[in-house]
Amino acid sequence: MKILILIFSILLLTSCSSSENVYLEKSSLLGKWERVAIMFGYYDNYDACMEINKALTEKYPGNVYRCTPNSNTLTSFFLKVI
Repeated sequence: MKILILIFSILLLTSCSSSENVYLEKSSLLGKWERVAIMFGYYDNYDACMEINKALTEKYPGNVYRCTPNSNTLTSFFLKVI
């Protein structure tokens, strides 16, 4: 019973937004993508990430940013198990 309450609490707390967590990533000089931020808790995490992406691209036009969904969230794990 306690485990069900714990799972429910985790799902409730991590699913306040309608979307998965989203990483803001920056391209490095070596061509690899480095995670620089994670968006969570917004109604649309991807949209929030794209807003920050746009602002950073305008301020630092030489850098390349992208937003990628985090499909490895705790919510995703529990929803697959249940």
